[in-house]
Amino acid sequence: MQQHRILAELMAETQELLSQVPSTKRFLYKHLLKEQRVRLTGLRGTGKTTLLLQLAQHFPNALYLSSDHVDYDLKEVIKAYFQRYPEGVLLWDEAQYYKEWGRLAKYLADRYPKARIYISGSNALSLQFNADIVRRYRAYELSPLSFCEWLMLEKNTNLEPPRVEEAFLHHSIPPLEDFLLQLIDLTQGKLEESFYEFLLYGGFPFTKAHHPIREVAFSVIDRDFPVIENVESSTLQAAKHVLMSVARLSQTGPLSLEKIRENEYLRGISMGTLVKILDMMEKSGLVFSVSRCGSIVRQHRKPKKRYLPSPSMVAAFNYWHPHNLTTENRGYLLETYAANYLHKLANYYSLPFCYGEKKEPDFKLGEQKIEVKSHRARTPYLTLSLALEVSSKHIPLYVLCF
Repeated sequence: MQQHRILAELMAETQELLSQVPSTKRFLYKHLLKEQRVRLTGLRGTGKTTLLLQLAQHFPNALYLSSDHVDYDLKEVIKAYFQRYPEGVLLWDEAQYYKEWGRLAKYLADRYPKARIYISGSNALSLQFNADIVRRYRAYELSPLSFCEWLMLEKNTNLEPPRVEEAFLHHSIPPLEDFLLQLIDLTQGKLEESFYEFLLYGGFPFTKAHHPIREVAFSVIDRDFPVIENVESSTLQAAKHVLMSVARLSQTGPLSLEKIRENEYLRGISMGTLVKILDMMEKSGLVFSVSRCGSIVRQHRKPKKRYLPSPSMVAAFNYWHPHNLTTENRGYLLETYAANYLHKLANYYSLPFCYGEKKEPDFKLGEQKIEVKSHRARTPYLTLSLALEVSSKHIPLYVLCF
């Protein structure tokens, strides 16, 4: 039958792909390995396909396939696979491009309860999760690289970072000295220099250049926005200018809608269209916003701070390089890195997260007041002022591994 022939070809293609997979693994790998059914989302270019293939290496007779440009009956081929391997491992990439992916995912989970199923797609996929999928598949998101992960890929090694989140959850900072010495050794004593190289170029595992990072962001607009909502081509083009404005203006502070519209290419769009574009950016993972600390009234009166998902994307849209990086630029890259870490903690542990102004702390996460600083030696760090303690505690940004 045709599906069996196609299955044989896909199995052979899977083995060929596995021979090209890098050995260094993201921190998320060990968590996925323990799960039976997973829905994995994340921004384009973060390495979801590589992660799926690394999982496939762990399991014999695993099947990797992608819904992108499928010219066969995907459902029948998957059924043929599980008929042959009832306890097999399916790694299904770019699921959002299969129109009935949710229905098929539910069917597979119910029909083959002993199988392992990993479903991956862009952040647009998460908007299509219904109660049936949420109950059957554990959700994970793959973020752009942290400094620790970038170092692991650069040096082809593995690291076991300390659980720095304990400082935010239980007011207890784990020992950091040994890990910092390990980072210094890996960077041959050039820890600060390596860190700023990462901030400028290292957010995505596939490149160390700015042009491909900009292309990734634009491909999210071109390919994921239409999955989120029906949009005209003119809106997609406007969205690219909105993204460039956010990347270039956010370092000045909270960003109002009026300020974004000052871009000469955006003066003709309506406020409603701008709001819709920003909403799609948040849903796709291109931007996240942080509200002002304080009452609900104050939060509504003050504009939000808006951040891109990686300092290297900020650098790419601003054309920042070591030779033209100002002190203010450097500070904003540090703030963006810290904000991404805190935003992820806030989402994972359901903690309130907001920003302060003027003489207030930069951020507040739960009851923690947080400053992003760099002392005279220019080592960047977070200062945590515990709600019930007078003393402040410093955490180097190098150790924020996520």
